[in-house]
Amino acid sequence: MAHAQNKELELKFEMDVGELKALQMTAAQCDDLHGEPKVRQLRSIYFDTPTFALRAAGIALRARLVDGQWVQTVKAKTVVKGGVSNPIESENPLDNSTPVPALIGDKVLRKQVLRIVEEALLLPVFETVVERTSYRLMSVRGGDVELAVDVGHVFSDKGLIPIGEAELELKAGGPEVLLHFASVLFAGRHFKLASQNKASRGFVLIGAEKPPHLLPVALSLPSISESQTIHQAFVQLIDATVDFILHNWAVTQSCNDPEGPHQLRVGLRLFRSLLRAFRPSIDNPALREMEKRARYVTHLVGRLRDLDVLIDDIYAPVALKEGGKNQLDERRLADRLTRYRDVVRSQTLEEMQHWPCASFQIELALFTRMAPWDTNNTGSDRAEPIPALAKLALKKSYRHCQRWGADIDKLDFSERHSMRKSLKIVRYQAEIFGPLYGRRKTRRFCKKLRALQDVFGYLNDVAMASHLSKVVRDAGPACPTDKKIADKVIARHEKQAQKAWKKAKRRWEKLDDTRPFWS
Repeated sequence: MAHAQNKELELKFEMDVGELKALQMTAAQCDDLHGEPKVRQLRSIYFDTPTFALRAAGIALRARLVDGQWVQTVKAKTVVKGGVSNPIESENPLDNSTPVPALIGDKVLRKQVLRIVEEALLLPVFETVVERTSYRLMSVRGGDVELAVDVGHVFSDKGLIPIGEAELELKAGGPEVLLHFASVLFAGRHFKLASQNKASRGFVLIGAEKPPHLLPVALSLPSISESQTIHQAFVQLIDATVDFILHNWAVTQSCNDPEGPHQLRVGLRLFRSLLRAFRPSIDNPALREMEKRARYVTHLVGRLRDLDVLIDDIYAPVALKEGGKNQLDERRLADRLTRYRDVVRSQTLEEMQHWPCASFQIELALFTRMAPWDTNNTGSDRAEPIPALAKLALKKSYRHCQRWGADIDKLDFSERHSMRKSLKIVRYQAEIFGPLYGRRKTRRFCKKLRALQDVFGYLNDVAMASHLSKVVRDAGPACPTDKKIADKVIARHEKQAQKAWKKAKRRWEKLDDTRPFWS
């Protein structure tokens, strides 16, 4: 075997044994199957220094026995994000299971590993043993993908962890080939995109890594500059937004923290705002379809977020105050609402693992690699500097707010909601394009915008309180006091909303009197 180095592109899926068997049946009957499935027993020994210096550098070093031949493999940049793995890999043959870093074929990887290892011992830290069934799928358009189904264990003297995963590795063609074959194999199937590889599982087993415990993260966009072109700024912002979405998507699926769905919805709305803001220069049917699908997932996740707000921010502050004469009934109702939220959460997460929703997650993970904005673009010159487009987007969005604000005294509920959405778009675009103008210039306007949006946000929550009676009915068998409790909560918030609306009108006047930072 000659030295080999490449940059892999893989999709990884976590599945149980039953799901993997069903997947194998689909693959065996696929029209694009090339040749017979190949079954192999793979034994891999992973090595590191006593202080796990390679793991700390994001490098995995293993010796794998393949068809009687030991092969040394080094992988760098091994993080799995949204099921997508894009590591740099270098392979070379070995005489036995002892790794020899000096034989690493890729010069950059070899220098990096030798510098990390230096005089330290390389020790075997854990092993994996899997049965791998491989299927070669080749399309008439030249796409070539290998499906690998792995069932086995990772083990050490600390114990063992089962492995059940499927992997699609791109052999020839572009990232869209991976998406095509993923749709052929996984549409209509229940699955979860992986967040770990085998090496990560092994390091968790031996205690070198903590078990995955994702926490929600708040939005933090990179700063764009006046020297950037429209295309450069778009790619930079989209890349950061996709990372933000994928992280909070994984959080939403792995824990009950209500901040997860909230931040996921923020990310999805920001993604849609970016596509709209850059539409004069970057637009095509594929991007329009992506925005449509983002809206669908936003609505899906919104069910969770709305229930969180209804229970935690609308019901609890009024109904669970100490000393109420119906305190016991109010707490019983709170427990029932919480159980109902758990049911809705389970249903939502189930739907997020089905193809219409999960495929959008894959498309996001592959988004910057597929670069759909480079095909059939109908916008203007993307090589122009970013400031002109930024000013155009901000002016257009703020003009919508001003149209609503001109008749703010006459707005009905639906019109107030529309004004709130317009303000939110301006807020997102101010965060996107604000760095072009400097913090000092944007601070005054953005502070007033946030204050106004906070009031409109509360008014929207109060409007949602009107759904409390329906949610109470949906939550299960009612108690005689339920309607009375719900009416009390709704009445309290409606009273506060009257004061909040007066505040909203005053804050709009202050904002509208402030010169926009882009003018």
